[in-house]
Amino acid sequence: MLLLRRGPRPHNFPVISRRFASTLRLSGVRVGKVQLLVGASAVGLLAIGTGILLTDRATHHYAQDLLKRRATVVDPDVLQWEWNADNDEWPMDDELSGNIKNAIREAWILSHRLPDSSPSLESGENVVDAMYQQSETALRSLISLVEAHPPPNPSTLVALLIQHAEALGKLGQNGLVQSKDCYERIWEMQGGVGIQAARTAYKLGNIFGRLGQKDALNWWTRSLQLAGGNAPFKDGVPITPPSTPAAQRIVALTLVSLSAHYATTNQLKAARKIELSGLEILRSIETPQSLASTTPAQSLHYLTLLQRSAILSSHLAEVSYAQRRPPSESLQHLENAAHSSERVAFALVGTPIRDEMTPSTIESLLPQYADNDHLQLPARRLLGEAQRSAALSWNLMGRLTEKMDSALALSYYTRALSWAGNLNAPSSTMMREEWSDIQKNYQRLSR
Repeated sequence: MLLLRRGPRPHNFPVISRRFASTLRLSGVRVGKVQLLVGASAVGLLAIGTGILLTDRATHHYAQDLLKRRATVVDPDVLQWEWNADNDEWPMDDELSGNIKNAIREAWILSHRLPDSSPSLESGENVVDAMYQQSETALRSLISLVEAHPPPNPSTLVALLIQHAEALGKLGQNGLVQSKDCYERIWEMQGGVGIQAARTAYKLGNIFGRLGQKDALNWWTRSLQLAGGNAPFKDGVPITPPSTPAAQRIVALTLVSLSAHYATTNQLKAARKIELSGLEILRSIETPQSLASTTPAQSLHYLTLLQRSAILSSHLAEVSYAQRRPPSESLQHLENAAHSSERVAFALVGTPIRDEMTPSTIESLLPQYADNDHLQLPARRLLGEAQRSAALSWNLMGRLTEKMDSALALSYYTRALSWAGNLNAPSSTMMREEWSDIQKNYQRLSR
């Protein structure tokens, strides 16, 4: 009742003017909602900004730790089988300045936004090209920084130049020319000696080959000579394989490049010689009775050589067909290639080899490869290569048998499609054009 009485206000209540009171009411109702909305937006933006900052820092920390682990090889298995010599690692030495370390992390993050091989990306060529261009630009700026402030270890610049040359090679014809120049600089810095120089010569051969220049053969020959050591040569190929694992892998890679070069330039006799000699060399390398008794680095080495043999067998099959040899000869080479590639893929994921198995479920590497900083990348690349070559070999077998036995050809196309993806889309390892050819072959005979 006291609250309803009219009369003078108690002295302890402040006297507020009508105008100011109306302002307070407006502030308490209408402006309060606007302020709440603005405040919530500010908090949201702050949260997003903080999240981005934390994510960026976390990514940088992850890159720092990973690159440091890769730069410091302590695994005796990796060292024995020389996978540390195979990988193009990013430098992350303790003596590098903070600015250079930060720039290395930035360039690494940009270069790893895309997979190593992205034949079936749906994002469009322009988007992909722009991302590759950003990666190359970051590497160019990084190299300029390193050249302006040379680090104590000169191998830092060589390692970054290798990454830059790889990035340039993805930027079309003009990028290829710059990549060639970059690799030639690397060759000079390496002094043309040693296993790393052999790898550089192999890559220069590939670049010159893509540019359609004859010097490709000279570079591949240098690669074989450096990797082959003192082994005698016949027809430009070492008669015996090198003794070291890294050299064996380089010789295998170079023989595949030579085979493809001769075959695609219609030098069929030379191609056949390389393929037969290459298969003989690789098969002469002593292999273990079972991969179960080998270490991860050792098994990856032999699986890599087996996959190179598979590619040479598929090349030999196509050359034999072009030389009008009996189709049964090409089919035998293709079957060898397909089964070898399947064996590689199954071994990398730990799946028993069964003819009736559907390989489309193969995705994840065994932990012994996936969890090893130095084996993960070559194992992942090898798995993709094996899946792709298995699909292409089965597809070619289907083509060769289609007129003679359509049911058998359909089984080959079915197998090829299971490796290439499915009826609706290619796997991440296949180029869309290759998958499309396999899909059409399968659909034509399955009707």
